[in-house]
Amino acid sequence: MRWLGFLLAVAAWAQMTLDQAMDLASKGKFAEAERALLGLEKSQPEDLEVRFRLGLILLRNGKVQEASARFEGVVKANPDVATVWLAVAQTRLKLGDSAGAVEAIQRAEKLSPQDPPVWRAAAMIYEGTGDVARAIGFQERWLRVAPNDMASQLRLARLYEASKDSAKAVRIYQEAIDRAPEQWPPYAGLVELLLAHRTSAPALTVLEAAAERFAKNPEYWRLLGLAQYQMGDIGKALDAFLRISEIAPDEEMGYASLETLLADAGDRRGEIVRRLRGFRTRKPGSPIGHYLLARCLLLEGDRSLTVAALLRQALQADAGFWPAAFELGQLLEEQGKTAEALPLLRRVIQANAEYAPAHYSLSRIYARQGNRALAVEHRKRHGELVDKEREAAERARTENPVLDYRVEKGR
Repeated sequence: MRWLGFLLAVAAWAQMTLDQAMDLASKGKFAEAERALLGLEKSQPEDLEVRFRLGLILLRNGKVQEASARFEGVVKANPDVATVWLAVAQTRLKLGDSAGAVEAIQRAEKLSPQDPPVWRAAAMIYEGTGDVARAIGFQERWLRVAPNDMASQLRLARLYEASKDSAKAVRIYQEAIDRAPEQWPPYAGLVELLLAHRTSAPALTVLEAAAERFAKNPEYWRLLGLAQYQMGDIGKALDAFLRISEIAPDEEMGYASLETLLADAGDRRGEIVRRLRGFRTRKPGSPIGHYLLARCLLLEGDRSLTVAALLRQALQADAGFWPAAFELGQLLEEQGKTAEALPLLRRVIQANAEYAPAHYSLSRIYARQGNRALAVEHRKRHGELVDKEREAAERARTENPVLDYRVEKGR
């Protein structure tokens, strides 16, 4: 009987039409649509429309290689359809063939040079291949016919950021805010850009103007906290980050945002500890609560077994959470337990080879063990990474100068 049911189901798929299969997709039944189209492909192997639609569903279902095979077959049989070349460009890019993706999008451009959807697709393909100038050109053409496409407007702003034309990026973000003041993404994009350029006072102005609209948005408070921190107002930054834990008490974001402020929290650290205790009780599977509570206790001078236990709990929750491995390694080294500390610190540099403090700690332990070669190697690596970080910070200041940004009246 089970086989009979199976055979009847197969027969039903074989009888299904292309329209019925695509109707399944329109209802979100993508797995069923894929099975239906596979049946149609088997019964109608020469039907290019079936193969193309199947490719689209396979791509939607994350089966890029299989989708690519369908698209490449269709375009080989009929190379004069721009839409198919767009699909070929997309799959080639996803498979890492940048040159092939460019070739495909250029074929689509030649076939339909005045087709706005081709411009939109070309912008995304050129962005994906790193050709920012061409991506900007096509994105601007697309926005001239679709000025209300918020996602494309934000993409254009990010492209201008990538091209180091921050003034134009700011203008585009501001235009997006003016066009849709109730939407959060353009505010977030503008504030993040201003903060990247250390233009924190205008960033605060933008956020304060948006407070009433987004007071329940945790991301709003995170950016507000970052702006306050950049301004040097630790108290207000703490207020903002703690507000996240009130709006979303079971989300990691607010607690993780507090990490850089723990050392400066002073007498407010007790409040943070209370919230962290509640969070880790509710969310024992998150390493954040265990780790940050341990950090708070360490800052209070606590070197007890409780702290080590918290750090081990963080690693039990997520074995790849290297910050907990580093703190535990530091604590064990401090207690003279270098044999236990060593594998933890090695784990840190396996996860993050460019974390300079771990190399410094390893050099210290190897020196204590008499392994001069490894001690010198890690001390040298530590110095290289510190120099690299300093150069990167200087380069960022040069490449991201403070912006001349003024909020206009009424904004």
